[in-house]
Amino acid sequence: MKSLKKIMLVVFACGLLAGGTTSVQAFSAEGIIEETVLIDENDIKITATELTYNEHYVSVHVTIENNSDEDITAACNENGGNSVNGYMTDEGSAWIDVASGETVTETIDFYIEYLQPLYGISEIESIELSFSIKKGENEYVDYPPVKITTQLAESFDYETNTYRERVNSGYLESYYDVTLAYYEEEEIYNQNGVIISSEALFRSYDGEEEELVLEIENTTDQQITFRIYKIYVNGLLINKSGLWSYDTINAGARHLLSIYDLLEDANADIFDLSDYGTLTFDIVYEDMDSNPLTEHQLASITLSDNTSFNTEGEELYNSDGVVIISKGLFEDPDYDEDSDYVFHWMLLFKNDSGHAITVEDEHKTFSVNGIAVDNDSDYEEDIADGMYGIVDIGLELEDLEEAGISEMEIDEITNVEISVNIVDENYEDYNIIDTATLSLSF
Repeated sequence: MKSLKKIMLVVFACGLLAGGTTSVQAFSAEGIIEETVLIDENDIKITATELTYNEHYVSVHVTIENNSDEDITAACNENGGNSVNGYMTDEGSAWIDVASGETVTETIDFYIEYLQPLYGISEIESIELSFSIKKGENEYVDYPPVKITTQLAESFDYETNTYRERVNSGYLESYYDVTLAYYEEEEIYNQNGVIISSEALFRSYDGEEEELVLEIENTTDQQITFRIYKIYVNGLLINKSGLWSYDTINAGARHLLSIYDLLEDANADIFDLSDYGTLTFDIVYEDMDSNPLTEHQLASITLSDNTSFNTEGEELYNSDGVVIISKGLFEDPDYDEDSDYVFHWMLLFKNDSGHAITVEDEHKTFSVNGIAVDNDSDYEEDIADGMYGIVDIGLELEDLEEAGISEMEIDEITNVEISVNIVDENYEDYNIIDTATLSLSF
């Protein structure tokens, strides 16, 4: 069976799973284009000249004229922005070097076995290409995508959702040799014309691989960056307070966002997380200059009845809707191989305060058996109201050596202690609600 994992990135040949039962259907080579100027600025001109086809690729031929006094690199799809028939795609990436005074002709290639099975694209009506021009070491100019249309565009109905046709017909299950464990055409997010309009969970027959595909529609008149900052599984935040994903979506386009391996680094064994019950996404989208166009918004789907996880442990703090639970002290199983950490103190935070909070450690307050351990890590986590978060305090060998306790075994630790600040995330100004000193004795 063909690989389910990273279905959106065409890792179908990576060998994780093998052999599907449905082949790619015939791809029409009827679509042709007229010569189209994509960029003509600052003595640089990029022109799309023709569209050609072979067994594996649709290729846009481009001519790049560099009449500037500097060498350049023309990068296609560097920041996203390519689309085919209104579907965003990672295909068509290219980095083309053009010396000063030179003209280069290259092809921008789109893999048919990416376009045809998943999106249901069997002919080319339109292609959007997005270029960035690099000069020197640090000078980049990003250009908006330009649409190239074929003669077929005149009769093409962009309202037809060929991806959904693929899902509903069972074609994807047959082609990728997977089961469709969940599918709904439900708007779980709709903010000012940006919509998550369908959700599909694909699963391998052996149950080892799962992949969620969110269909996102940008019905606005501007290109955006769609960002998922955090993901909660059954109410538990499973990624750190960074950014899970960011994707460029052109005006009027659809994007299929693939989410997988959610529990891989989520300490699933400690919290008995074995299934995606409810998934909650913290979402915001921005313009291409990183200006937010919406506030952070939560969107949720329930995939199964298994919506709980293990919250047992020793309660260390309970005030104003915030509860802190120690899950215990653990040895790092990867120490000496892939990790510098010797031990971990795992803390679970429950936020029922009525607003989002940020939890951060008070610097230089951590101790082991009453001995100060000056670890350099800063522990910080943002937790939405009604959700749980994890603070994983890792103890590195170097920190223990500086404290003179590097030979200490885990069963010799009798006490760990740290102070944390609980901050109201809704305040514009930094506002500490409380400082909690957490102490755990064994």
